[in-house]
Amino acid sequence: MKNYKQELYDAMMEFRKLKLFKVFPGVTAMEHQALKAIDVCSELDKNVKVSHVVARMEIPAPGVSRIIRHMEEKGLVERRVDPSDRRNTFVSMTEEGREIFDRCERIIEDLGDRVFARMGEDRCEALIQGVRDFVKYTEEEIEKGNY
Repeated sequence: MKNYKQELYDAMMEFRKLKLFKVFPGVTAMEHQALKAIDVCSELDKNVKVSHVVARMEIPAPGVSRIIRHMEEKGLVERRVDPSDRRNTFVSMTEEGREIFDRCERIIEDLGDRVFARMGEDRCEALIQGVRDFVKYTEEEIEKGNY
């Protein structure tokens, strides 16, 4: 039997090495992720708290704060203190931040369309189902707790 564990690990490392951020105009991968989190959170509430961005990104608050500070310096986002509770900070995209984010989303959409077209429908469906199955089975094995 093939060593699927090693092959999967190697494939995951290759995927991780993809430099998708190279196609982003003027933002890093983490900045794009933060803009995405702000966009998603703003659909629920126009007053997006930094703590909501932290929860969405699933990285420690100091890291998110640093990313937001850099984006603020670049003019992509603006922060403001919640007037009703000064402990909270709201963050929103500036017009320039929105333009760059929308351009990144179009680039990702186009890149995905081209890659999936090359792979073909059957391979795309098999890949997606395979990943879902892998996650499901891994979660089930973790739940068994035989370690």
